[in-house]
Amino acid sequence: MNYPKELDIVFKQLHFMGAKTIIVGGFVRDFFLKIDSKDIDVEIYGIESFEKLSQILSRFGKVNSVGKSFGICKLEFANLDLDFSLPRIDSKISKGHKGFEVEIDPTLDYETAFSRRDFTINAVGFNTQTKKFIDPFNGIKDIHNKVLKIVNSERFEDDPLRVLRAIQFSARFNLKADQELIAIAQNIVSRKLLKELPNERIFDEIKKLLLKSKQPSVGFELLEEFRALEVLHLDSLAVTQFKNLLKALDILANLDIKKDKLILMLTLMTYYFDEPIDKEFLYGLTNQKDIIKKVLTLKNALNSYETTEVKLAKLATKIKISNLIKLLKALSKDTQEMQKIATKLDILDKPIKPILEGRDILAHFIKPSKIYSEILEKSYDAQ
Repeated sequence: MNYPKELDIVFKQLHFMGAKTIIVGGFVRDFFLKIDSKDIDVEIYGIESFEKLSQILSRFGKVNSVGKSFGICKLEFANLDLDFSLPRIDSKISKGHKGFEVEIDPTLDYETAFSRRDFTINAVGFNTQTKKFIDPFNGIKDIHNKVLKIVNSERFEDDPLRVLRAIQFSARFNLKADQELIAIAQNIVSRKLLKELPNERIFDEIKKLLLKSKQPSVGFELLEEFRALEVLHLDSLAVTQFKNLLKALDILANLDIKKDKLILMLTLMTYYFDEPIDKEFLYGLTNQKDIIKKVLTLKNALNSYETTEVKLAKLATKIKISNLIKLLKALSKDTQEMQKIATKLDILDKPIKPILEGRDILAHFIKPSKIYSEILEKSYDAQ
């Protein structure tokens, strides 16, 4: 398996100190899926303490110990995103995503250490010394067979977030959930365990689903199979609306969108929601007011636009017309006339430039005052 060769100098130092260095998780999974990956997680066996690990790594760059309680430290080295961790056993001791007791044990065998992971596709390692893969749960086979399986059924529900991780993995990598995963996820949902999750953790997984998959519909169909549509208020939609939404999301996911993709995806998610469900959906994901404002503004435009020169010119002062066109395309609506007018007026991604500006008023020796904004507003309206 290829990995950045700059890391060899770090690995050699760790080997000299008696450690085994195992690349684990997403980087290994993505290698088999033929996906470029920048995030590299390395599990270190044979180093007796977190402090010792930090001391060794600090020779190569700045070490961030933000994950110390979980035996994880981040290293800034060679422009890579590196997480180094010690083998551990996680035990659920109370409710919530922080209710874990962590026992770090550098002597753990690979199978025990990997058993805390969520899915078999993420429980594959690569030994950088022997150059061999470590696959105690047949994750490589599951990757090739395109199936999503649980590593440890007894421990899976310790973190309810894994239900949402399942839907974004299934969509991103086109995986089919096996029956055990479906049954356990349904049990987690029925026990209302998803309510333990903070908004930001839910949002992180939904963002990955919306931004990293070519078929977000696969994830939402699995969410329906998990009987968890209410988590995102999708249970409020009629069957036809739900199907139309999934179709539109897939179309939008495959359009060439260089900016504002998250805003566009979230706007489409709210399209069939009545008030106040659209706001409940958004505030259930994030407290970022700028995101919420942009989404609701774009949704309002989507529901009330008029394809005339004057109306589109005014609308261009509030939103990007190009974004509105992308949403309409996703909804299989005709955009030719809008595209033609917006191109003619040069307002696809910006409003019309004002003829009269503040400096023009100032040039006539009119002192700055509140009347400026009124003059400029009336002038722009007339223009």
